[in-house]
Amino acid sequence: MQKMKKFIFCSIMFLFFFVADALSIKEIEKLSAAATLKKYPDAQSILLYDNQQITFETDGTANDIDDMYQKALTDKGAQNLRSIPLHFNEFYEKYHIEALEIIRNGKVNPIDIKANTKISVDESQMQANIYDPHDKILFVNVPNFMKGDILHLKVRRQTLRPRMKGFFTDITVLQSDDPILYYK
Repeated sequence: MQKMKKFIFCSIMFLFFFVADALSIKEIEKLSAAATLKKYPDAQSILLYDNQQITFETDGTANDIDDMYQKALTDKGAQNLRSIPLHFNEFYEKYHIEALEIIRNGKVNPIDIKANTKISVDESQMQANIYDPHDKILFVNVPNFMKGDILHLKVRRQTLRPRMKGFFTDITVLQSDDPILYYK
């Protein structure tokens, strides 16, 4: 009987963590309600939910979809989330913003993606005295983002060609200055 309970519990957890793709807005708001400055006094913002799905082909090309919800706990946290830099090398990859929304008081407010994104040359490479014209930054601007708001950003990064032929090469950093409640 005890083994059966463990089996059922593990099966449910497997389905929740490995099969469920996205949370509903109500579930995101539930996570948000628990993410308070009182509970996380040193945090500027909290990553409520992040679901990253990577598919790659045998030739080394890939698609990476990152669907995240982040809540600003302070004014500084909101300010930091108003402009999000996404670094890439356009020779190897490109980005597509699939969703950009502010969730405020239970209401989803879509943001004009085309009007609020800009690609620039990565100027930081100049400090290293190295210049690659393909190194770019896609800046995603989030206007009118305020303390207490939740940012929803869904990004697809497409690897056009591998850096080494026939090999999938990528890096995913599981580190953050802010608390992470759910990452899959």
